[in-house]
Amino acid sequence: MSLQIRRYKDIVAFKEGPGPAIAFHSSNMEVAEITEDVWNIMKDSSLQSSEATPDLQIKDEKLSQQDQGQSASQELTDWQNFQNPEVQSGATAFGIKSLTINVTQICNLHCTYCAAGGDGSFGDPMKKISVEKTLPQIQFFMNRLKEGDRFHISFLGGEPMLYPEALKIIGEYSQTLADEKKLNLTMKVTTNGTLMSDEIYKILTDLGINVVVSLDGPPEVNDLTRPQKNKKPITETVAQNLRWMLNQPHRKISIAIHGVFNQNNMQIEKAYDYYQSLGADWFEFTYAVDTHSSELNQNYISQMKKIAEKAIQKGGEAELRKISIFDQYFKALDQQQRTENHCGIGKSLLIVDARNRLYNCPWTVGQKADQMGEGQELFTDKLDEYQNSLIERNSCQSCWARFICGGGCSFIHQSKTGSKTNKDQDFCFRTRSLISISIMYYNHFREDQYGKETH
Repeated sequence: MSLQIRRYKDIVAFKEGPGPAIAFHSSNMEVAEITEDVWNIMKDSSLQSSEATPDLQIKDEKLSQQDQGQSASQELTDWQNFQNPEVQSGATAFGIKSLTINVTQICNLHCTYCAAGGDGSFGDPMKKISVEKTLPQIQFFMNRLKEGDRFHISFLGGEPMLYPEALKIIGEYSQTLADEKKLNLTMKVTTNGTLMSDEIYKILTDLGINVVVSLDGPPEVNDLTRPQKNKKPITETVAQNLRWMLNQPHRKISIAIHGVFNQNNMQIEKAYDYYQSLGADWFEFTYAVDTHSSELNQNYISQMKKIAEKAIQKGGEAELRKISIFDQYFKALDQQQRTENHCGIGKSLLIVDARNRLYNCPWTVGQKADQMGEGQELFTDKLDEYQNSLIERNSCQSCWARFICGGGCSFIHQSKTGSKTNKDQDFCFRTRSLISISIMYYNHFREDQYGKETH
């Protein structure tokens, strides 16, 4: 059943089948059902278009009157002009609150789509980070935060579990510093899941380091996309390690699964079924950065909708929100929190490579044009380029999805168009599609809880 879309300025409405139309006020972050009369005067739109329709589709015949005695056009324009006092601004000032640390730049796998040169190295012979240089960097950024601020550390590689001592030392130091400064520290490690031991698990759980395991599906898929260097299958080992961690008594850390999907693997539904059999806390399904195909893009969207429906059938909203993208969008709508930056590139996020150089994105490590500093020195002239919101930088002001998307991924845009600020239209279509699906589901669940109006 196809999704019909109509729009008037900041208000976009969706209708699928005989049910009521669901509208989203993009500036106010509000969702509500609308009447057939209101739907009928809105102009047709599409997920491919970001342009607002400034006028209404007023017909010659007399407009039917609403219960309150207002015409459909008056109801719609009143909602358009209403400024929600509860909506939270997404504007952010410069302040690094998240560091991604490449504790290693070497890996025991050779993933077919590896963004780090196929071996985790980013083409650099430096294989692991200097802990001695990293601790002052962490202190440098933490010292600039105020009491109560959140600070997040993501451990990446290569394969970070090849250097668990770094996780322990950096994690302990960061936690001590956060306690002294009364900061809210969170930590996460992304791993291929092949290496696990009692000692490593103790480091993770003692420090509260949440775990994301990269896994692209069941063995017949994952062993092809994420092979060992010796070509021997590895998925069963990863699955055993996952089950072992998930079944630990009194577990205090979250365990998630992250998959990447591209032209060689678009089996999202099969991956979801396999992830469910393992029982992780949440799942992430990433469309590969280097996959540029409108057909595969549509395939990805269709399968994401299928797994969303499967999740709802299995466990309603709670199960749906185990799929990370839907949880992200539900949180934004619940909190009426605008997003003006798709990520913290150059504004709240920096990446530390194995030489303690600072970059603006995990995918740009090693690219001199994207180096933002080194050690405790920041290249302010380069950082200045990123201080406008990504919505502004990427000219997204007319898109109804802007305050949920936040301007899109600069690296994805660049990989497709050659420019960080020239949008990848497939990305935009994919994002608007997932947001529209989320809005429909959101209304369904919130209507059950709060009645007809959810805005």
